[in-house]
Amino acid sequence: MRLDLFRVIKTKAIARVRVTSHDISTVENWFSEYLAWCTQHNIQPQDIHNFDETGFRVGVAPGEEVVVPAYITEMYVPMAENRKSVTVIESICAIGKEHPPVITVQGRQHMESWYNEKLSGDELVLLSDSGYTNSELAMIFLEHFIKHTGAGPDKSKKVLLMDSHISHTTPEFVLRATEMNIHPYPFPSHLTHVMQPLDVGVFQPYKHWHKKAVQHAMRSLDIDYNIASFFRDIAEIRTNTFKKGTIIRAFRDSGMWPINPKEALKKMKVYAPPERLEDTLGIPRTPTKFIHSELKLRHWQAKIPDLLSSPSAQEWNSWARG
Repeated sequence: MRLDLFRVIKTKAIARVRVTSHDISTVENWFSEYLAWCTQHNIQPQDIHNFDETGFRVGVAPGEEVVVPAYITEMYVPMAENRKSVTVIESICAIGKEHPPVITVQGRQHMESWYNEKLSGDELVLLSDSGYTNSELAMIFLEHFIKHTGAGPDKSKKVLLMDSHISHTTPEFVLRATEMNIHPYPFPSHLTHVMQPLDVGVFQPYKHWHKKAVQHAMRSLDIDYNIASFFRDIAEIRTNTFKKGTIIRAFRDSGMWPINPKEALKKMKVYAPPERLEDTLGIPRTPTKFIHSELKLRHWQAKIPDLLSSPSAQEWNSWARG
């Protein structure tokens, strides 16, 4: 076997349930209903919102690549030891706006050192040790969302795109949202990574800018990167993350606005399990005549490139042509 026909690539982990849940018909049906509902209620982009939570390990940032002289084989930089977690609930709008976050911090009491002039004052900070259930946190977020979006019974109807977590579909959550003319619209289970704007185009740069903030602090010998450091930097992290263009692209690339199921279906192909060779190649039989050998060779020359990655396919075609 010629090893130069293959290449090494780095795999990306994805939960097995996500891989096996990529049901094209489910996505197509969801988009069909979503488009019909938005059309029926004359929903405009300023009324389409998405919310979800993401977590940060406060003082932990991955290593970074640097260019050094050839004789240097290793480089070490200071690393923050603080591993406290912060959970942030973010919400965005299809016209490119973000709303103030709900931030949950590990701890039993608020510390004066957390708060600084860089914060807008509209952030809602909660303590994890307060004993809130997921359902109670969802209701707290909903009231925060209502306040900062101006939702109300006499206001235009809003769509709130969200994951299908049970805390977002409780009767209390749905009734309160409906009272304020907000329509909770959950995504199909396990498909938020291809359909949810925050997952598709926002949370990755969010983590990137948090990493940059921690690394900058380390280079400045701010080794004790703690909750106060996080609050010092969160305003700039969010400014760098929640740019108007970034948010608009996230809605576009997820197919949420403009409404386009092809965007989600295109991403599903990336995560789809590879076609099993035994299902597609069949059991080869030994040709008995020269013409059969010629036909088989042509068959495999046409078939195999479709089963290979682009670089490997190019290598195969080059080898097959001699």
